[in-house]
Amino acid sequence: MHGTQADLGRLQRLLDESYAGSGAHLRSITTPDRRLDAAQVSERLTAIQVMALATVTAGESLAVTVHGTAAQIDTSAGEVRDFLVECYGDDWADWAGSAQYARIDAKRVFTFGVPK
Repeated sequence: MHGTQADLGRLQRLLDESYAGSGAHLRSITTPDRRLDAAQVSERLTAIQVMALATVTAGESLAVTVHGTAAQIDTSAGEVRDFLVECYGDDWADWAGSAQYARIDAKRVFTFGVPK
């Protein structure tokens, strides 16, 4: 991730608020030893991830569930384009075709990670 300490702080607050408002069933699954904090999420999500708009899983050892509103983003210029070029190279637009990218304005975020 390309997050700052302020970004991690905002994510941590969102994670804490989300967990505090969750029900008994979710808390029985995302027990404290399986719940990731913002720094752990950042450490594990180090590259672009292909996501369903609700849940991301990685071999059943990691899940990040985001509830919010998705908004399509422009990839033709700015930070997003710079990030895509960094990840895929200068020719990414040639082979990416008509791929659509979205930002999720998160209202609630839940994490699950199998302890290492």
